[in-house]
Amino acid sequence: MTEGSRQLPLAVTLDVEARFDTYYSAGNTDAIAALQMLPSPGVWLASPTSCGRSHLLQAVVAAAPANAAWYLPLSKEMPAQSIAGLAPDAIVCLDDVDQVAGNADWEQALFALYESQLAGGGRLVISASRRPDQTGFALPDLVSRFTSLALYRLQPLDDAALIRALQLRARYRGLELPDAAAHFLLKRLPREPRALFAWLARLDEAALSAKRGLTLPFVRDTLNRLLAESEA
Repeated sequence: MTEGSRQLPLAVTLDVEARFDTYYSAGNTDAIAALQMLPSPGVWLASPTSCGRSHLLQAVVAAAPANAAWYLPLSKEMPAQSIAGLAPDAIVCLDDVDQVAGNADWEQALFALYESQLAGGGRLVISASRRPDQTGFALPDLVSRFTSLALYRLQPLDDAALIRALQLRARYRGLELPDAAAHFLLKRLPREPRALFAWLARLDEAALSAKRGLTLPFVRDTLNRLLAESEA
């Protein structure tokens, strides 16, 4: 039953549960190995949003020494100066870089960051829905630089893998989630890892309060009650 968070520069807070040992690696072992070794100049993760890209980028930061790696989720509303001045010897993890593709200021800032990290011995870990040449960058030199990153495509989890992922996350919280209870969650909730893990956290809180385990009857009754409350 895990609480707390780690505060980073740029006012970004990591999910304390986003670690390599809480990521169910089915079909993605090569990508995880690359993230743990981090070849120069870095790694590009391409996948749909439901494959755990953010989890893995934050896991890279969690595994690094303090202040040696930074995580920054990008958005259209952020100024390009957000990545200016990052330490050139650090690991910089940029999430959802396709959010700023096509923005001239951002593309220049990303190009400068790449050159700085390469010269300073740092590494880049970047996530997007597609590979660099399909992301929508207008600056050819930026596409060329990003294409030099090791490319890995994360594979989504099928239902069997989602159940194992839920059980892995439950064990991290000090709980056991029986197969029957996990199957019930998949029937009642969206088959999206982030949503499933959020509901697991709520069930954890309820189990702690009731001093109960995550048995099928407890999970069924508690989830139905929580869902009814959220719809009221």
